[in-house]
Amino acid sequence: MILLAGATGQLGSAVYNALKKEYGTNFKCLDINADKLEVYKNEGIPVFCNDLSDIEEIKKILQDVDSVISVVGLQRETETLSHMDVDYGRNKNLLQAALKTGVRHFAYVSALQTREDAPRKVHKAKWLMEEELKKNGMDYTIFRPSGFFTDFIHYFGKKCKDSNSFTLIGSGNMKIQPISIDDLAMCLVMSSKTPAAKNKIFVIGGPEVMTLNELIEYYAEFFSKRIKIRHIPMGLMRFFAALTFDKVISRDFLKRLETDSICDVTAVKEAFKINFTSLRDYIRNFDWSKI
Repeated sequence: MILLAGATGQLGSAVYNALKKEYGTNFKCLDINADKLEVYKNEGIPVFCNDLSDIEEIKKILQDVDSVISVVGLQRETETLSHMDVDYGRNKNLLQAALKTGVRHFAYVSALQTREDAPRKVHKAKWLMEEELKKNGMDYTIFRPSGFFTDFIHYFGKKCKDSNSFTLIGSGNMKIQPISIDDLAMCLVMSSKTPAAKNKIFVIGGPEVMTLNELIEYYAEFFSKRIKIRHIPMGLMRFFAALTFDKVISRDFLKRLETDSICDVTAVKEAFKINFTSLRDYIRNFDWSKI
């Protein structure tokens, strides 16, 4: 049986749907969102509301589980929770409990640019979790996604739909290669039974690379309108972030905008035999009445 941890977020919901398609109701879900878990419970799925802070409680949840999929991660830090607390600490607790209960495989969603000397806090925390997986002897599969279509639909797409101008921080030449969360979800579900995925780290992105400027230009073409692109100098935004103590926009986030988010997807495509959805196709097929 599989346990899905972090089951109610955007990616978690996509993995939930993929698991349900593959296994029916024969898997478990864990999250801190009790209301959304209740929906899953009503669909016949065993659910557990838990914050992964207590290893003994996690061990009880992991009874009869042989594979874990963790998409647990903090979207942004708060006054009480950091990336080190969640992306590393909570996932480490889950791994420690899994090691004590006979779980055979652990699939984990990390992030592109994750490395020991990464400048961003989230990447440092995820690197530590990757190291825990590599040294503990359990079979693992780690995915480092480059970003998700949903990020470029619900903010970029909506703003382009509703406005004739778009403001970008920096030059707009940062390259992106996002992936469909449904494609990543399918890889996560397949990972425990894919021999080529055993003890591997996969960078994963979509089939297209474009700059942020090119993305806005495509939206202008798609919506049949002119969209004026404005650029705010990165140096000015760094000064503003420091002046406001990262309250409005964080310096950690600005670092993300200074690094291309692209990768070579050859290995992951060969392992999982999946043709990834293109961002342009996703935009064309998206139901824009929903946003």
